[in-house]
Amino acid sequence: MPHNQWYSTKTRPNISNYDLELNFIQKELISRSSEANENEEINCNKKRIFSEIKDNQSDYTFQHGNISKSVESLSSDPYSRKKFKISYKNDILNKFPNEIEKHIFSVNTSPFLPFLSTFFDGINVEFDENINEVLFLKKTNENEIYYFHKTIINDIKIRTTPKALILIENQPDFDAELFFWVIFSYKINGLKISHDNMYYSECYEKDKDYIENNLPRESLTPKLFLFSSKVLKAIIIEENSNKILELERVTLTPYDICIMQNLNKLESLILVNCILPSKNQFFSKLCWHFLQLKVLKIIGFKLTAVFFNNLGNMKIEYLDLSYSFYKRYLYELLPWNENDALRGLRIDCAKLGYTCTNLLIKSRNLEYLSMRHLDFSNFKTKCDTLSGKKYLVLDLAGIFSQKQKNFFLIGLEVENLSLEYLDSIKLKNIHEQNTLHSFTKKLNPSRCRLDSCILETLKLCNLPPFAKILSKKFLSSNTVRSLDFSSSESLQKDMIFLSQFKFLKKLKLQKCNLKPGFMEYISNDSLYLSLKKLVIFGNQFDIIDLLILSRFKNLENLSITLEANIYRGFAAIYGNMYFPKLNTLFLVGSYITKDTIQFIITQSSLLNLHFVNSAIDNNVFSVNSISTLKYLQKIKFSD
Repeated sequence: MPHNQWYSTKTRPNISNYDLELNFIQKELISRSSEANENEEINCNKKRIFSEIKDNQSDYTFQHGNISKSVESLSSDPYSRKKFKISYKNDILNKFPNEIEKHIFSVNTSPFLPFLSTFFDGINVEFDENINEVLFLKKTNENEIYYFHKTIINDIKIRTTPKALILIENQPDFDAELFFWVIFSYKINGLKISHDNMYYSECYEKDKDYIENNLPRESLTPKLFLFSSKVLKAIIIEENSNKILELERVTLTPYDICIMQNLNKLESLILVNCILPSKNQFFSKLCWHFLQLKVLKIIGFKLTAVFFNNLGNMKIEYLDLSYSFYKRYLYELLPWNENDALRGLRIDCAKLGYTCTNLLIKSRNLEYLSMRHLDFSNFKTKCDTLSGKKYLVLDLAGIFSQKQKNFFLIGLEVENLSLEYLDSIKLKNIHEQNTLHSFTKKLNPSRCRLDSCILETLKLCNLPPFAKILSKKFLSSNTVRSLDFSSSESLQKDMIFLSQFKFLKKLKLQKCNLKPGFMEYISNDSLYLSLKKLVIFGNQFDIIDLLILSRFKNLENLSITLEANIYRGFAAIYGNMYFPKLNTLFLVGSYITKDTIQFIITQSSLLNLHFVNSAIDNNVFSVNSISTLKYLQKIKFSD
């Protein structure tokens, strides 16, 4: 298997099928660390290993849980683990007694990252090399395997939870000197703390209901002085290089606020549904404490005119005030500087009122604007702030009332337009916008109830009774590159309109409950060549549908619900389906049999394989069964 992949055993079947081979260096590094009893023996072997680490491109695998007993024994024996870590530190210092280049030192400290868990009895410490995050999390009984390979690590982010901080604080034999020697060998440029290790910034794009479905503030843990933790205090006060701070669903004390205000190098600040001290003025003083701030996300808070007036004096490039509300009190809103730096704005489900919303979306340099389910209840009758503007991305899902019918009347140009959750009356407010139809490349009307009338309103189809009336107003089928009709369950009878789009690169039709035969509507020679991403899980297929699917030879990303018996029948007639450029495959809600495995291993260019809510037949899936996929980097199982 390639070196940079990982497996989570939480959801995978029969772990006995995953007997992964360790190379010589991997075995030596793990076994010697737990078995050596003399400093000289440890040093001798580690020096040889580190020499190979430096000169060899091989990988280093550290296995946690029941997979590796050596790391477990090291964790359970305080004397052995301290002896090993002191020896390790001395070995590094003896090898490089003088100041050395950072990257040479990093090569020798990187293999030590998995052993950070040995500092704590109840904490797992994991490193994600893709985003350079070190995660401190309360131990569970889940088994996981992590692969580490030789990389140069200069910057890291710390990620943890309040429960983990409490366990760290109460660790009886915590060796702070050794721990900080390892941690401070890297530049720490970010800190993330969440109630449950879930983050809005990671989840919201995939789950727009994330805020409503997550823990309310009232259920948060009692006050915990986050930044009085010995680990965080040292990181913040001594390191003072943090550029990223992300706090979600945690309780902050006046002491915490005071510490946060000293992070004067912050470039990104994200606060999501936290409990703040009463009568604090933290938001009102952002412009004085964070002069370098470029990204600001304040989710679910009460905001005042002082905050908005000071915000206009900052150089914020991306602003997210979703689920927040504007509290008008004493001060009036001031106009913003015409030369503001704001490029992206998200105010989903916010209650900011007409004046405040108008102030924000008038920013002349906006390229990205999201106003999903924005509360327009207090808006003026006429609102045409968007008129005459150009956007790369505009998300207007579910926002329209009759008061906003003028939004699209004058010169709006959008490349990526989302119109989810709109009914036919609201969609008709768009149809007169000719420039919109000329410039739109990606259209997302998913979760709308689509019928012939609505499709014509959107200029997406040319049905005979309306051909003469709408012939000059059709959305240009040569312009659109991406369409998203996810969860549009009434789509099937009007799917003929899809046949006019000949240059699509992305098409999403997941969860539309489409019946067998629907693939014929996207069957044309141009689409066979242009389409690169196709998402069609949650629909029903027959053999002819799979035959049409097999003609999309330039597909790079495919998400599908593959019924084993249907594919078996297809393969018996036409052979295995093969996509020469396919690098990402999602099998969603599928039952994996030996026929499915044959389909998988036929995709010779595959890099990423995902099983989502799928069941796997016994004894059909193992490392050996997919060993022919020489480019495969990651296999992931999820619900």
